Amino acid sequence: MLPLAALSTTASLMMALGAPPGGITWLVWLGFVPLTLVARVAPLRASGPRRWLRGRISPAFWLGWCGGLCTGLVGFPWIAETLERFGGLPSWVAVLGLLLFSAWTAVPFGLWAWGVARGPARCWRAIAWPVVLWIALTTVWPALFPYTPMIGLAEQPLWIQVAELGGVPLVEAQVLVLGVLLADAILDGPRRARLVRV
Repeated sequence: MLPLAALSTTASLMMALGAPPGGITWLVWLGFVPLTLVARVAPLRASGPRRWLRGRISPAFWLGWCGGLCTGLVGFPWIAETLERFGGLPSWVAVLGLLLFSAWTAVPFGLWAWGVARGPARCWRAIAWPVVLWIALTTVWPALFPYTPMIGLAEQPLWIQVAELGGVPLVEAQVLVLGVLLADAILDGPRRARLVRV
């Protein structure tokens, strides 16, 4: 389970490293590849030494939650500094504030991974379901700041032209479709099916 958690964490790490100012923008396009890989192979129920989780919290959720942690930790490190400098809080309280913010921001990633793990795995629904689920979750999730993990694409206006047609959800949809197709190409067995997805 630890290797899957490490792989999952690279998802929001790539998106956060692509964030402005001066982010590595192309990393945003790859952000949902590891998260989709983990969601596709994650067990829905715990087994073995982690049986205490059974019936409570799905490993798919925890792995997705790990995948979203870097959104806050790497994307918003200034929160701790702001709490300390302008809020007059001790350093440990400021860091705790950043950790709590990051944990809250990661919840939609966990719900998304759990939903993808439970959702369709074949045909066009396996591509559409992750996109629809992500957009629905991020639309209703009470976020502290209006934000999308794909904010790094704003540094390359050419890559966000679809926003004129469908706003932020359509920008997110194209990143999700790419991530799902690449992840499924990695997981799919037959060479022809892989090539079709790529």
